[in-house]
Amino acid sequence: HEINDPGNLGTIIRSAHALGAQGLILSPGSVDPFSPKVVRASAGSLWQLPFVINIEFEELVRSAQEVDMKSIAMTGGGKKTLNEFIKLLPKKSVFVFGNEAHGLPKEIITKCDEQVRIPMKAGAESLNLATSAALVIYAASNAQTPIE
Repeated sequence: HEINDPGNLGTIIRSAHALGAQGLILSPGSVDPFSPKVVRASAGSLWQLPFVINIEFEELVRSAQEVDMKSIAMTGGGKKTLNEFIKLLPKKSVFVFGNEAHGLPKEIITKCDEQVRIPMKAGAESLNLATSAALVIYAASNAQTPIE
């Protein structure tokens, strides 16, 4: 949701491609995926991973429900840890991440089917958006089809 940093978006695209994500959905307000910094940071993965841009959250949820896909909000206040959730991962899932500065708005979190957090050691404030996305994509992809 509204990714602001081109380096983060490029890294997310690169990780998503390398780790087996099926695609990427960008909300309005996200950085241009064709900006030079995104293209550089994606290391060519931009041309390998399907993605759509300017998709409003309500449209995402409606489309996901039509195909029995679960929406998962990744948030520090998630009810389940990624470790707990990944064991019960629905076959069709879309993970929703917030932007670098503000995370996900409460109205988006509450409309998602699940709220999940990445557990961290005490005293750690947060993870970078691209790092969080890579961890989640790896866990989800590996749970469904182990990456060799």
